[in-house]
Amino acid sequence: MFTERHDCLYALKSNLRRTAHWREMTLGPRFNDPRNSEAAVVCKRLAEQAELTDDDWMALKPHFSWTSQKWADVLREASRMVGFRPSITDFPTYVRCVRGLLAV
Repeated sequence: MFTERHDCLYALKSNLRRTAHWREMTLGPRFNDPRNSEAAVVCKRLAEQAELTDDDWMALKPHFSWTSQKWADVLREASRMVGFRPSITDFPTYVRCVRGLLAV
């Protein structure tokens, strides 16, 4: 049986994978910017190493909802920062970015 925590982790991972695909298929061919392909690789790596700590889950839980536009917007924004913000180097720093955007 899936839990809300599992669904939240799935949403984070799915958004990273979707962003990687978007960078490879849409941006890569149209723009001559090697950062797009590098960012796609990083997004995939982050999705593979994804684990939610108890602390992260407790911070994300009040915001997580499949129907929340703010949640969707924050995930999209955070995922698009991957590869372009040097501070996002692994899944914990990605989650920190999400948490920071949710706090705004």
